[in-house]
Amino acid sequence: MTDTQLPQQVVPQSAAAPQSPPVASVGAPAQHAPAPQAAPATQVLQQTPAAHAPVQSAAPAQAPAPIARPQVNEPDWYKSIKSHLLFWAESGVSDVQMVSDANTWVVEKDKHVQTNLFLGRDHILALANYWQPANVGLMTKAGADVLQNEANGSLEVMASIDEWRARVIFRRQENGIGVTMRFIPPNAPELSSNPQPPQVLSLMNENNGLFIVSGPTGSGKTTLLATLLREYNTNHHKHLYTIEDPIEFLHRPINSLVSQREVGRDVDSFESGIKAAVRSKAQVILVGELRELEAIEAALDAANKGHLVFATTHASSAAQAVQSMVSSFPGDKQNLIRSRIAEVMKIIMVQRLVPRVDGRLMPVREIMLDHTTTTPRIQDGNFNELTSALKLENGMVSFEQSLFEAYSSGLITRKTAMDFANVKADLTFKIDRLHQRLQLPPDAQVIPPQIGQQLAGEIAATNSAQYAKLGYVETNQNGAAA
Repeated sequence: MTDTQLPQQVVPQSAAAPQSPPVASVGAPAQHAPAPQAAPATQVLQQTPAAHAPVQSAAPAQAPAPIARPQVNEPDWYKSIKSHLLFWAESGVSDVQMVSDANTWVVEKDKHVQTNLFLGRDHILALANYWQPANVGLMTKAGADVLQNEANGSLEVMASIDEWRARVIFRRQENGIGVTMRFIPPNAPELSSNPQPPQVLSLMNENNGLFIVSGPTGSGKTTLLATLLREYNTNHHKHLYTIEDPIEFLHRPINSLVSQREVGRDVDSFESGIKAAVRSKAQVILVGELRELEAIEAALDAANKGHLVFATTHASSAAQAVQSMVSSFPGDKQNLIRSRIAEVMKIIMVQRLVPRVDGRLMPVREIMLDHTTTTPRIQDGNFNELTSALKLENGMVSFEQSLFEAYSSGLITRKTAMDFANVKADLTFKIDRLHQRLQLPPDAQVIPPQIGQQLAGEIAATNSAQYAKLGYVETNQNGAAA
Protein backbone atom coordinates (compact mmCIF):
# COMPACT_ATOMS: atom_id res chain seq x y z
CA MET A 1 0.00 0.00 0.00
CA THR A 2 1.40 3.42 -0.90
CA ASP A 3 1.15 6.47 1.31
CA THR A 4 -1.55 7.91 -0.96
CA GLN A 5 -3.99 5.02 -0.70
CA LEU A 6 -6.80 4.64 1.77
CA PRO A 7 -7.29 1.29 3.48
CA GLN A 8 -10.56 -0.40 2.68
CA GLN A 9 -12.06 -0.69 6.16
CA VAL A 10 -10.06 0.55 9.11
CA VAL A 11 -12.77 1.86 11.40
CA PRO A 12 -15.48 -0.55 12.55
CA GLN A 13 -19.05 0.48 11.79
CA SER A 14 -19.75 0.92 15.51
CA ALA A 15 -17.00 3.50 15.98
CA ALA A 16 -18.12 6.57 17.87
CA ALA A 17 -16.36 9.09 15.65
CA PRO A 18 -18.18 10.46 12.58
CA GLN A 19 -17.05 8.85 9.37
CA SER A 20 -15.15 10.92 6.86
CA PRO A 21 -16.66 11.78 3.51
CA PRO A 22 -15.71 9.14 0.94
CA VAL A 23 -12.40 9.90 -0.71
CA ALA A 24 -10.87 7.50 -3.16
CA SER A 25 -7.35 8.67 -2.44
CA VAL A 26 -5.40 11.63 -1.22
CA GLY A 27 -3.22 12.75 -4.07
CA ALA A 28 0.50 12.98 -3.43
CA PRO A 29 1.75 16.53 -2.91
CA ALA A 30 4.71 17.96 -4.70
CA GLN A 31 7.82 17.38 -2.62
CA HIS A 32 7.35 19.65 0.42
CA ALA A 33 5.09 21.88 -1.67
CA PRO A 34 5.18 25.56 -0.70
CA ALA A 35 1.95 27.27 0.24
CA PRO A 36 0.21 28.95 -2.70
CA GLN A 37 0.18 32.71 -2.87
CA ALA A 38 -3.06 34.54 -2.26
CA ALA A 39 -4.73 36.04 -5.30
CA PRO A 40 -4.38 39.84 -5.59
CA ALA A 41 -6.96 41.59 -3.48
CA THR A 42 -9.62 43.52 -5.32
CA GLN A 43 -8.64 47.14 -5.45
CA VAL A 44 -10.86 49.41 -3.43
CA LEU A 45 -11.48 52.94 -4.62
CA GLN A 46 -11.52 55.23 -1.62
CA GLN A 47 -14.09 57.99 -1.79
CA THR A 48 -13.18 61.29 -0.18
CA PRO A 49 -15.64 62.04 2.63
CA ALA A 50 -17.15 65.46 3.10
CA ALA A 51 -14.87 67.64 5.17
CA HIS A 52 -15.20 66.88 8.87
CA ALA A 53 -18.29 64.74 8.24
CA PRO A 54 -19.54 63.23 11.50
CA VAL A 55 -19.16 59.48 11.88
CA GLN A 56 -22.53 57.79 12.20
CA SER A 57 -22.75 55.22 15.00
CA ALA A 58 -23.59 51.83 13.62
CA ALA A 59 -26.22 49.69 15.29
CA PRO A 60 -24.68 46.84 17.30
CA ALA A 61 -24.17 43.77 15.18
CA GLN A 62 -26.11 40.68 16.20
CA ALA A 63 -23.13 38.42 15.61
CA PRO A 64 -19.83 38.94 13.81
CA ALA A 65 -19.67 37.16 10.50
CA PRO A 66 -16.78 34.75 9.99
CA ILE A 67 -13.71 36.62 8.84
CA ALA A 68 -13.15 36.06 5.15
CA ARG A 69 -9.88 34.46 4.10
CA PRO A 70 -7.91 35.48 1.02
CA GLN A 71 -8.73 33.32 -1.97
CA VAL A 72 -5.95 30.87 -2.77
CA ASN A 73 -5.44 28.23 -5.39
CA GLU A 74 -5.64 25.10 -3.28
CA PRO A 75 -3.82 22.01 -4.60
CA ASP A 76 -5.90 18.85 -5.02
CA TRP A 77 -4.06 16.98 -2.27
CA TYR A 78 -4.97 19.73 0.22
CA LYS A 79 -8.62 19.84 -0.88
CA SER A 80 -8.95 16.14 -0.09
CA ILE A 81 -7.49 16.53 3.41
CA LYS A 82 -9.47 19.71 4.02
CA SER A 83 -12.77 17.96 3.24
CA HIS A 84 -12.07 15.52 6.08
CA LEU A 85 -11.07 18.28 8.51
CA LEU A 86 -14.16 20.39 7.79
CA PHE A 87 -16.42 17.35 8.14
CA TRP A 88 -14.93 16.49 11.52
CA ALA A 89 -14.99 20.09 12.80
CA GLU A 90 -18.66 20.51 11.88
CA SER A 91 -19.49 17.10 13.44
CA GLY A 92 -18.26 18.12 16.89
CA VAL A 93 -14.77 16.56 16.86
CA SER A 94 -12.51 18.56 19.20
CA ASP A 95 -9.07 17.28 18.18
CA VAL A 96 -7.35 15.43 15.36
CA GLN A 97 -4.20 13.32 15.82
CA MET A 98 -2.10 12.50 12.75
CA VAL A 99 0.96 10.28 12.44
CA SER A 100 2.92 9.99 9.21
CA ASP A 101 2.42 6.72 7.30
CA ALA A 102 -0.52 5.77 9.50
CA ASN A 103 -4.22 6.33 9.93
CA THR A 104 -5.54 9.54 11.46
CA TRP A 105 -7.33 9.60 14.83
CA VAL A 106 -10.05 11.98 16.03
CA VAL A 107 -11.10 12.92 19.56
CA GLU A 108 -14.80 13.17 20.27
CA LYS A 109 -16.16 13.46 23.83
CA ASP A 110 -12.62 12.86 25.11
CA LYS A 111 -12.31 9.49 23.32
CA HIS A 112 -9.73 8.69 20.62
CA VAL A 113 -11.14 6.84 17.59
CA GLN A 114 -9.23 5.72 14.51
CA THR A 115 -10.48 6.89 11.09
CA ASN A 116 -9.84 5.77 7.51
CA LEU A 117 -7.71 8.78 6.49
CA PHE A 118 -4.15 7.57 5.80
CA LEU A 119 -1.43 10.24 5.38
CA GLY A 120 2.19 9.80 4.36
CA ARG A 121 5.24 11.73 5.51
CA ASP A 122 5.15 13.97 2.42
CA HIS A 123 1.56 14.93 3.19
CA ILE A 124 2.51 16.00 6.72
CA LEU A 125 5.51 18.04 5.54
CA ALA A 126 3.40 19.65 2.81
CA LEU A 127 0.81 20.65 5.42
CA ALA A 128 3.60 22.21 7.52
CA ASN A 129 4.70 24.28 4.52
CA TYR A 130 1.14 25.14 3.51
CA TRP A 131 0.21 26.44 6.96
CA GLN A 132 3.55 28.13 7.56
CA PRO A 133 5.18 29.42 4.38
CA ALA A 134 8.56 31.09 4.57
CA ASN A 135 9.04 34.83 5.10
CA VAL A 136 5.71 35.62 6.75
CA GLY A 137 6.05 38.26 9.47
CA LEU A 138 8.97 37.37 11.71
CA MET A 139 8.99 33.75 10.48
CA THR A 140 11.76 33.33 7.91
CA LYS A 141 11.72 29.54 7.47
CA ALA A 142 9.02 27.35 5.98
CA GLY A 143 7.32 24.86 8.28
CA ALA A 144 8.96 21.70 6.95
CA ASP A 145 12.41 23.28 7.28
CA VAL A 146 11.75 24.18 10.93
CA LEU A 147 10.28 20.77 11.68
CA GLN A 148 13.12 18.75 10.14
CA ASN A 149 16.14 20.90 11.01
CA GLU A 150 15.49 22.83 14.22
CA ALA A 151 16.83 21.31 17.44
CA ASN A 152 13.52 21.24 19.31
CA GLY A 153 11.88 19.23 16.51
CA SER A 154 8.48 20.89 16.81
CA LEU A 155 6.40 23.53 15.09
CA GLU A 156 3.24 25.30 16.29
CA VAL A 157 0.99 27.15 13.85
CA MET A 158 -2.57 28.39 13.46
CA ALA A 159 -4.22 26.88 10.39
CA SER A 160 -7.13 28.51 8.56
CA ILE A 161 -9.51 25.89 7.16
CA ASP A 162 -12.16 27.96 5.39
CA GLU A 163 -13.89 29.86 8.22
CA TRP A 164 -12.62 27.38 10.84
CA ARG A 165 -9.24 27.66 12.50
CA ALA A 166 -7.11 25.05 14.21
CA ARG A 167 -4.18 25.17 16.60
CA VAL A 168 -1.67 22.72 15.12
CA ILE A 169 1.45 21.27 16.71
CA PHE A 170 3.84 19.25 14.51
CA ARG A 171 6.53 17.15 16.18
CA ARG A 172 9.32 14.77 15.23
CA GLN A 173 9.00 11.42 16.97
CA GLU A 174 10.17 7.82 16.88
CA ASN A 175 7.72 6.64 14.23
CA GLY A 176 7.96 9.69 11.95
CA ILE A 177 6.04 12.94 12.39
CA GLY A 178 3.07 13.46 14.70
CA VAL A 179 0.48 16.23 14.47
CA THR A 180 -2.06 17.39 17.04
CA MET A 181 -4.86 19.71 15.90
CA ARG A 182 -7.48 21.45 18.05
CA PHE A 183 -10.38 23.08 16.21
CA ILE A 184 -11.31 26.71 16.94
CA PRO A 185 -14.90 27.73 16.03
CA PRO A 186 -15.39 30.51 13.45
CA ASN A 187 -16.68 32.94 16.10
CA ALA A 188 -15.99 33.46 19.79
CA PRO A 189 -18.85 32.12 21.92
CA GLU A 190 -21.58 34.43 23.13
CA LEU A 191 -22.14 34.86 26.84
CA SER A 192 -25.49 33.05 26.48
CA SER A 193 -23.73 29.86 25.37
CA ASN A 194 -20.82 30.17 27.80
CA PRO A 195 -22.24 31.70 31.02
CA GLN A 196 -19.77 33.10 33.53
CA PRO A 197 -19.96 33.65 37.31
CA PRO A 198 -21.29 37.05 38.41
CA GLN A 199 -17.97 37.89 40.08
CA VAL A 200 -16.33 37.65 36.64
CA LEU A 201 -18.99 39.72 34.91
CA SER A 202 -18.65 42.46 37.51
CA LEU A 203 -15.09 42.93 36.31
CA MET A 204 -16.43 44.17 32.96
CA ASN A 205 -17.09 47.53 34.63
CA GLU A 206 -13.55 47.89 35.98
CA ASN A 207 -11.11 50.22 34.24
CA ASN A 208 -7.85 48.74 35.49
CA GLY A 209 -6.36 45.77 37.29
CA LEU A 210 -5.23 42.21 36.66
CA PHE A 211 -7.53 39.26 35.93
CA ILE A 212 -5.81 35.85 35.89
CA VAL A 213 -7.47 32.77 34.37
CA SER A 214 -5.61 29.60 35.26
CA GLY A 215 -5.88 25.89 34.65
CA PRO A 216 -4.30 23.04 32.68
CA THR A 217 -4.12 22.90 28.89
CA GLY A 218 -7.54 22.22 27.38
CA SER A 219 -9.50 23.57 30.35
CA GLY A 220 -11.28 26.30 28.39
CA LYS A 221 -9.14 29.32 29.38
CA THR A 222 -8.90 30.66 25.84
CA THR A 223 -12.62 30.15 25.18
CA LEU A 224 -13.52 31.90 28.44
CA LEU A 225 -11.42 34.96 27.60
CA ALA A 226 -12.71 34.98 24.01
CA THR A 227 -16.26 35.09 25.41
CA LEU A 228 -15.43 38.07 27.62
CA LEU A 229 -13.64 39.84 24.78
CA ARG A 230 -16.67 39.38 22.54
CA GLU A 231 -18.87 40.82 25.30
CA TYR A 232 -16.60 43.88 25.47
CA ASN A 233 -16.60 44.12 21.69
CA THR A 234 -20.40 44.07 21.53
CA ASN A 235 -21.33 46.29 24.48
CA HIS A 236 -18.42 48.70 24.96
CA HIS A 237 -16.56 51.31 22.94
CA LYS A 238 -12.94 50.55 23.76
CA HIS A 239 -9.62 49.56 22.24
CA LEU A 240 -9.18 45.82 22.80
CA TYR A 241 -5.62 44.57 22.31
CA THR A 242 -4.47 40.94 22.37
CA ILE A 243 -0.98 39.43 22.41
CA GLU A 244 -1.23 35.69 21.78
CA ASP A 245 0.96 32.72 20.91
CA PRO A 246 -0.69 31.88 18.60
CA ILE A 247 -3.87 33.86 17.84
CA GLU A 248 -6.79 31.45 18.17
CA PHE A 249 -10.15 33.25 18.00
CA LEU A 250 -10.33 36.10 15.50
CA HIS A 251 -12.36 39.12 16.63
CA ARG A 252 -13.89 41.45 14.05
CA PRO A 253 -14.57 44.97 15.38
CA ILE A 254 -18.23 45.51 16.35
CA ASN A 255 -18.38 48.45 18.75
CA SER A 256 -14.74 48.31 19.85
CA LEU A 257 -11.46 48.65 18.01
CA VAL A 258 -9.67 45.29 18.06
CA SER A 259 -5.91 44.82 17.60
CA GLN A 260 -4.57 41.24 17.60
CA ARG A 261 -0.85 40.43 17.49
CA GLU A 262 0.87 37.07 17.40
CA VAL A 263 4.16 36.40 19.16
CA GLY A 264 6.77 35.24 16.66
CA ARG A 265 4.89 36.72 13.71
CA ASP A 266 3.96 40.31 14.65
CA VAL A 267 5.99 40.86 17.81
CA ASP A 268 9.02 39.14 19.31
CA SER A 269 7.73 38.59 22.87
CA PHE A 270 4.80 39.02 25.24
CA GLU A 271 6.78 41.73 27.05
CA SER A 272 7.20 43.81 23.89
CA GLY A 273 3.57 43.29 22.97
CA ILE A 274 2.31 44.48 26.37
CA LYS A 275 4.50 47.59 26.29
CA ALA A 276 3.27 48.41 22.78
CA ALA A 277 -0.34 47.94 23.92
CA VAL A 278 0.17 50.52 26.67
CA ARG A 279 1.61 53.00 24.17
CA SER A 280 -1.27 52.23 21.77
CA LYS A 281 -3.89 53.47 24.26
CA ALA A 282 -5.50 50.05 24.72
CA GLN A 283 -8.02 49.96 27.55
CA VAL A 284 -8.29 46.16 27.65
CA ILE A 285 -5.17 44.03 27.11
CA LEU A 286 -5.35 40.24 26.74
CA VAL A 287 -2.07 38.36 27.26
CA GLY A 288 -2.07 34.78 25.98
CA GLU A 289 0.14 33.50 28.78
CA LEU A 290 2.22 34.91 31.61
CA ARG A 291 5.26 32.71 31.89
CA GLU A 292 8.42 34.84 31.60
CA LEU A 293 9.55 37.22 34.32
CA GLU A 294 9.64 40.14 31.88
CA ALA A 295 6.07 39.56 30.70
CA ILE A 296 4.77 39.33 34.28
CA GLU A 297 6.47 42.61 35.16
CA ALA A 298 5.10 44.31 32.03
CA ALA A 299 1.57 43.08 32.84
CA LEU A 300 1.81 44.41 36.41
CA ASP A 301 3.04 47.77 35.06
CA ALA A 302 0.13 47.96 32.58
CA ALA A 303 -2.45 47.11 35.25
CA ASN A 304 -0.95 49.74 37.54
CA LYS A 305 -1.07 52.40 34.80
CA GLY A 306 -4.81 52.18 34.27
CA HIS A 307 -5.26 49.23 31.90
CA LEU A 308 -7.42 46.17 32.48
CA VAL A 309 -5.17 43.17 31.84
CA PHE A 310 -6.45 39.63 31.24
CA ALA A 311 -3.88 36.82 31.25
CA THR A 312 -3.61 33.05 31.63
CA THR A 313 -1.34 30.76 33.63
CA HIS A 314 -1.21 26.99 34.17
CA ALA A 315 -1.61 26.85 37.96
CA SER A 316 -4.05 24.40 39.61
CA SER A 317 -5.19 26.80 42.36
CA ALA A 318 -5.43 30.53 42.98
CA ALA A 319 -2.70 30.31 45.62
CA GLN A 320 -0.40 28.47 43.23
CA ALA A 321 -1.05 31.07 40.51
CA VAL A 322 0.18 33.86 42.78
CA GLN A 323 3.08 31.83 44.15
CA SER A 324 4.31 30.83 40.68
CA MET A 325 4.36 34.46 39.53
CA VAL A 326 6.26 35.57 42.63
CA SER A 327 8.75 32.70 42.41
CA SER A 328 9.66 33.74 38.84
CA PHE A 329 11.59 36.66 40.35
CA PRO A 330 14.88 36.64 42.26
CA GLY A 331 14.58 36.46 46.04
CA ASP A 332 15.50 40.10 46.60
CA LYS A 333 12.60 41.23 44.37
CA GLN A 334 9.87 38.95 45.67
CA ASN A 335 8.68 41.22 48.48
CA LEU A 336 8.11 44.04 45.99
CA ILE A 337 6.40 41.75 43.48
CA ARG A 338 4.01 40.40 46.14
CA SER A 339 3.02 43.96 47.00
CA ARG A 340 2.51 44.85 43.34
CA ILE A 341 0.34 41.77 42.72
CA ALA A 342 -1.75 42.53 45.80
CA GLU A 343 -2.18 46.11 44.60
CA VAL A 344 -3.49 45.35 41.08
CA MET A 345 -5.04 41.87 41.35
CA LYS A 346 -8.82 41.94 40.83
CA ILE A 347 -9.65 38.27 40.41
CA ILE A 348 -7.96 34.91 39.92
CA MET A 349 -10.15 32.17 38.52
CA VAL A 350 -8.96 28.59 38.17
CA GLN A 351 -10.99 26.43 35.82
CA ARG A 352 -10.95 22.74 35.02
CA LEU A 353 -13.26 20.63 32.88
CA VAL A 354 -14.47 17.54 34.73
CA PRO A 355 -16.59 14.63 33.40
CA ARG A 356 -20.24 14.57 34.41
CA VAL A 357 -22.19 11.40 35.09
CA ASP A 358 -23.72 11.67 31.59
CA GLY A 359 -20.27 11.72 29.94
CA ARG A 360 -20.24 15.42 29.08
CA LEU A 361 -17.72 17.89 30.48
CA MET A 362 -18.54 20.73 32.86
CA PRO A 363 -16.41 23.61 34.19
CA VAL A 364 -15.52 23.64 37.89
CA ARG A 365 -13.98 26.85 39.20
CA GLU A 366 -12.06 28.38 42.08
CA ILE A 367 -12.48 32.15 42.44
CA MET A 368 -10.31 34.48 44.51
CA LEU A 369 -11.06 38.21 44.66
CA ASP A 370 -9.27 41.32 45.77
CA HIS A 371 -10.47 41.34 49.39
CA THR A 372 -9.33 42.22 52.89
CA THR A 373 -8.95 38.51 53.62
CA THR A 374 -6.70 37.79 50.62
CA THR A 375 -4.65 40.93 49.96
CA PRO A 376 -2.68 40.82 53.28
CA ARG A 377 -1.91 37.13 52.76
CA ILE A 378 -0.49 37.87 49.31
CA GLN A 379 1.57 40.78 50.61
CA ASP A 380 3.00 38.68 53.46
CA GLY A 381 3.61 35.61 51.30
CA ASN A 382 1.22 33.40 53.29
CA PHE A 383 0.08 31.54 50.20
CA ASN A 384 -0.89 28.38 52.10
CA GLU A 385 -3.57 30.39 53.90
CA LEU A 386 -5.24 31.73 50.76
CA THR A 387 -7.51 28.73 50.09
CA SER A 388 -9.05 28.93 53.57
CA ALA A 389 -9.94 32.57 52.87
CA LEU A 390 -12.13 31.70 49.88
CA LYS A 391 -15.56 32.02 51.49
CA LEU A 392 -18.97 32.51 49.88
CA GLU A 393 -19.82 35.37 52.22
CA ASN A 394 -16.98 37.30 50.54
CA GLY A 395 -18.00 36.29 47.02
CA MET A 396 -15.26 33.68 46.67
CA VAL A 397 -15.28 29.91 46.27
CA SER A 398 -12.62 27.24 46.66
CA PHE A 399 -12.14 24.46 44.14
CA GLU A 400 -13.19 21.90 46.74
CA GLN A 401 -16.45 23.78 47.41
CA SER A 402 -17.23 23.87 43.67
CA LEU A 403 -16.58 20.14 43.40
CA PHE A 404 -18.74 19.53 46.46
CA GLU A 405 -21.62 21.51 44.95
CA ALA A 406 -21.31 19.58 41.67
CA TYR A 407 -21.32 16.27 43.56
CA SER A 408 -24.22 17.30 45.80
CA SER A 409 -26.24 18.23 42.70
CA GLY A 410 -25.75 14.74 41.27
CA LEU A 411 -23.69 16.03 38.35
CA ILE A 412 -20.42 14.22 39.08
CA THR A 413 -19.40 11.07 40.94
CA ARG A 414 -17.55 11.00 44.24
CA LYS A 415 -14.52 9.50 42.49
CA THR A 416 -14.43 12.37 39.98
CA ALA A 417 -14.68 14.92 42.79
CA MET A 418 -11.82 13.31 44.69
CA ASP A 419 -9.66 12.88 41.57
CA PHE A 420 -9.77 16.63 40.86
CA ALA A 421 -9.58 17.95 44.43
CA ASN A 422 -6.49 19.86 45.57
CA VAL A 423 -7.27 19.39 49.29
CA LYS A 424 -8.79 15.91 49.43
CA ALA A 425 -9.23 15.83 53.22
CA ASP A 426 -11.43 18.93 53.10
CA LEU A 427 -13.64 17.47 50.38
CA THR A 428 -13.86 14.06 52.08
CA PHE A 429 -15.09 15.73 55.27
CA LYS A 430 -17.80 17.65 53.37
CA ILE A 431 -19.02 14.55 51.50
CA ASP A 432 -19.07 12.36 54.63
CA ARG A 433 -21.21 14.95 56.43
CA LEU A 434 -23.57 15.12 53.45
CA HIS A 435 -23.99 11.34 53.41
CA GLN A 436 -24.80 11.35 57.12
CA ARG A 437 -27.39 14.10 56.68
CA LEU A 438 -29.04 12.30 53.74
CA GLN A 439 -28.66 8.89 55.41
CA LEU A 440 -26.78 7.55 52.39
CA PRO A 441 -24.27 4.69 52.59
CA PRO A 442 -20.78 6.00 53.47
CA ASP A 443 -19.37 4.53 50.23
CA ALA A 444 -22.12 5.90 47.95
CA GLN A 445 -20.62 7.19 44.69
CA VAL A 446 -23.50 9.22 43.22
CA ILE A 447 -26.25 11.34 44.73
CA PRO A 448 -29.68 10.00 43.59
CA PRO A 449 -31.18 12.22 40.82
CA GLN A 450 -34.22 13.47 42.75
CA ILE A 451 -32.13 14.39 45.78
CA GLY A 452 -29.50 15.96 43.53
CA GLN A 453 -32.06 18.19 41.82
CA GLN A 454 -33.42 19.34 45.19
CA LEU A 455 -29.94 20.09 46.52
CA ALA A 456 -29.02 21.90 43.29
CA GLY A 457 -31.96 24.22 43.80
CA GLU A 458 -30.97 24.90 47.40
CA ILE A 459 -27.35 25.61 46.40
CA ALA A 460 -28.43 27.98 43.61
CA ALA A 461 -30.78 29.87 45.94
CA THR A 462 -28.11 30.24 48.64
CA ASN A 463 -25.49 31.44 46.17
CA SER A 464 -27.89 33.86 44.46
CA ALA A 465 -28.93 35.40 47.75
CA GLN A 466 -25.31 35.96 48.75
CA TYR A 467 -24.36 37.37 45.34
CA ALA A 468 -27.29 39.80 45.53
CA LYS A 469 -26.18 40.84 49.00
CA LEU A 470 -22.72 41.59 47.61
CA GLY A 471 -24.14 43.52 44.67
CA TYR A 472 -23.35 41.02 41.91
CA VAL A 473 -25.80 40.65 39.02
CA GLU A 474 -26.29 37.13 37.76
CA THR A 475 -27.14 36.24 34.17
CA ASN A 476 -29.44 33.56 32.85
CA GLN A 477 -28.73 31.17 29.96
CA ASN A 478 -29.61 33.94 27.47
CA GLY A 479 -26.90 36.19 28.85
CA ALA A 480 -29.43 38.66 30.30
CA ALA A 481 -29.70 39.78 33.88
CA ALA A 482 -31.65 37.24 35.89
